[in-house]
Amino acid sequence: KEVGETLSELSPQGLHGVFERFRNILHEGAVGKRTQYVVENLFAVRKANFEGFPAIPPGLDLLEEEDLITHEVSLDDEIDPETAIDLFRLDPNFEENETNYTAIVQEILGDEE
Repeated sequence: KEVGETLSELSPQGLHGVFERFRNILHEGAVGKRTQYVVENLFAVRKANFEGFPAIPPGLDLLEEEDLITHEVSLDDEIDPETAIDLFRLDPNFEENETNYTAIVQEILGDEE
């Protein structure tokens, strides 16, 4: 339910495939009553266009559309794993940097304490 709206926007054919599989499972009758109820509920939520389950919950919609940076990766793409940066390095100025980071977060998001 929670990702239905996003899937319907990004991969409508994939979502259709998932629901077709659910439909086949229901027709086979190889599931219990509770599972059948959950799947039927999913169909009802889909029929209502995932109303009540937004792609981005209001509390998380912090950026304007033009400020978003999206990284789309295909399963066929070559990906550089950047193993050179996969190391822990002790930060001698950790406390100072953490204080600066907290100040920046409070400046951007507001003081929530």
